[in-house]
Parts: sequence; structure tokens; C-alpha cells
Amino acid sequence: TSSRGAAMAERGRERIAPRRLCAALLRAALALGAAVPASTVVATPPPAGAAADAASAPAAWDALDAEQRRILAPLGEQWARLTPAERRHALRFVARWRAAPPERRAALEQRLTQWAAMTPPERRALAERYRRFRALPPDQQQELRDAFRRFRDLPPERRAELRERFLQMTPDERAAFVADAAAQRQLDWQRFVADAPAAQQPAVREMWLSLTGAERRALRRYLRPLGTDERDALRERLLAMTPAARSDYIAHLPVAAGADAAR
Repeated sequence: TSSRGAAMAERGRERIAPRRLCAALLRAALALGAAVPASTVVATPPPAGAAADAASAPAAWDALDAEQRRILAPLGEQWARLTPAERRHALRFVARWRAAPPERRAALEQRLTQWAAMTPPERRALAERYRRFRALPPDQQQELRDAFRRFRDLPPERRAELRERFLQMTPDERAAFVADAAAQRQLDWQRFVADAPAAQQPAVREMWLSLTGAERRALRRYLRPLGTDERDALRERLLAMTPAARSDYIAHLPVAAGADAAR
């Protein structure tokens, strides 16, 4: 009976993993519209000292200095049509570009080019998605950043497939699809607690809730491919550690091949 139950659980995990992958990646790259990287052109805080430089962004393109015009070249033809707020954000972007290490500047320039190609409604929609993103708790923001990186690293044909799949859904189907990832995360820690002996469950629950968001994500990724005996041994090991030792241990957990993608 136990082997039959284990086989059923394994088949269930096989069905859930692709949905977890799609939901997590699409949640970041589509539901938020990839606002995390693109919006850094116009919405993120500038480096210290940049506010004064951007306080009175000139309306005339020729009033910018040579370096500003070079960095903001994608906006040259539309500069006069930008709102005062957009011009201020653009000069803050210049300050971020100047403060960035050389290896980061090309990525910033690409984001500016993408933003410059947007229509005004698209920019407003992006700003709204970014506002919603910034309103999320820090651990959820990091989760979306991680998911977006995984989406970005997929082969182009796989990204196109996921986008097409999402776009063909109704609004209700999209909401249910995106919610699947959150539901699965809840099941992960509930299972981790429920598998412990009854007398041990309060301590396991307290331990789990004491972890940071990053620690929970790392532990979930590590737990998923483990068998029951391995999970039990890991739980006993974690409970025996001090909080500091536990944090260090989780920080150095390896990630099995494919485990991160199935998150």
C-alpha cells in the first residue's frame, strides 16, 4: 500500500511540476508584463545626488550636454513630446548609467531602447504594473525577479510557447493558472509539517515560519526531488541546529538538476 501511495504521489508531482513552472514564469514575465527590468528605465530611484541634476530637465533636446544626448539618443526625436516627469526620469536614467559598472551599461541601454519604442499607453501600463510590483512584499518581489530570470533563460521557442499559451486563456483561466504557484508553495510547507511525527509538528512549523523568504525558497527547491526518508532525515537535521547554523546550512544547499525549473 505504501509503495502504491508513493507511486501515486510521484505521478502527482510529475503533473504539477510543468504547471508550477509555467505559472511561476508567466506570473513574472506576463502577468506583470516583465515590469521588473523594463521599468528600471523610468521608475526606479536614482543614485544619491542625482535628484538635483534631474530636478529641472530641459524641454529642449539641444539644452542637454553631449554625453546626455549620446546616452539618451533613442529618445532624441521624441524628447520634446515627453512629459516633464518622463524627462526627469530620463535624466535619472543617465545618472544610473553613469554609476553603473561598464558591464551593466549595455543592458541599461537596451532597456532604454525598448522603452523608447513604446507608445504612451504602453508606458502608462508599464508604470502601473511596476507600481503593483513595488507594492508586493519583498519576498514576493524577489520571487518574481527569480522567475523572470528563469523565463529569460529559456530557449526562444519555449518562451514563445508559454506566451501563446497564456494569451489564449480567458481572464479566469489566467487567474487560476497564476494562482497555482502560490497554492503549491502553501502545500509544500504544509506537507513538510504534516510528514513530521505529531509531537514534532509544532517545532517544525515554528522553524519553517522563522525562515526568511529566500531560505524557504531554497529549502522548497531542495526538498521537492527528495524521497520520504531523505526528507525525514533533513527535517531532523534542521531541527537539531541553532537558527544561525540552520541559515548557513540552507544557504549552501545544492539544487538538483531541474529542481529550480520545477519550482
